[in-house]
Amino acid sequence: MQCIRFWLLWLPGFFLPPAVSLAASSNCQTFSLENGTMQLSVQIKGGEYPAVLTTSNVGASISDRLARELRLTQRVDPDLRVVSDTGEEQEYLYSPDVPFTLFGIETSADRMAITESDSRFITLSLRLFDGLIIQINFPDSRICFVDRSALDLRREQNIELDSGARFGIPAIQVSLNDDFDTWLELSPGFGGGVRVDSFVADSLNLESEDDNQNPLYPFESATLDSLTFGPYQLGAIPVEFPKQNVRSNLTRRQETLTNTNVQDDRQTRGRIGIEVLKHFIVTLDLELERMHVFAP
Repeated sequence: MQCIRFWLLWLPGFFLPPAVSLAASSNCQTFSLENGTMQLSVQIKGGEYPAVLTTSNVGASISDRLARELRLTQRVDPDLRVVSDTGEEQEYLYSPDVPFTLFGIETSADRMAITESDSRFITLSLRLFDGLIIQINFPDSRICFVDRSALDLRREQNIELDSGARFGIPAIQVSLNDDFDTWLELSPGFGGGVRVDSFVADSLNLESEDDNQNPLYPFESATLDSLTFGPYQLGAIPVEFPKQNVRSNLTRRQETLTNTNVQDDRQTRGRIGIEVLKHFIVTLDLELERMHVFAP
């Protein structure tokens, strides 16, 4: 197994007040890392099912297999399409008004998207918790939610976060191989390290390290020499990029306003996943675009 190396470049003048204050909160739950994804338990119609946590702009989704087993109503929205990383489009199916229980609290999803899968699972986006500070302690498999008055994250933030007003997908600014700056989507639902588009792969001269390539898998694998992630620099990062002539949906343009009201066409060029995030305690306010990372 490939081992990521990381070392400290700089750290603000505190040890870990976010982790200390939030760990004492009663609004904390444990999660598990299964198949490279964060999973919690959710109750629907008297049954308990795994829910994968994501940062998707789709608030909640359910596999079509589980939707059929639960006999949920299925509808099609003709105005929406679902696009995968490889650019494949599918019609948008959803089930209306689905009640479920999370953290012992009964709630419901106005629209629960239905995704094609033979597995039985649900996904929940962290965007459902806008308005709260979220802390994900990956090493201890613990997630906490608190009111933002409990922590001055504006003062403690140490990494650039953009929540993506247009796409609703949070992204962070990183540096690849020391001098290539880009934005990557923050993707705890992605089990790999880093996945980038063809432009980044060509700019970094990435070459495939796959000895036995799966002809059906649309991505090549390589290794980044370094990744600057907030105040940390990590080495030997696994990275994926599209195979030649494979269409991808990894490049997203996000239009934001600067403090001079000039529109900034910001692009995200891939995603950063569990293989990197699992080393850190991540504290974030998605609505106010503030984030702090710490490696315990």
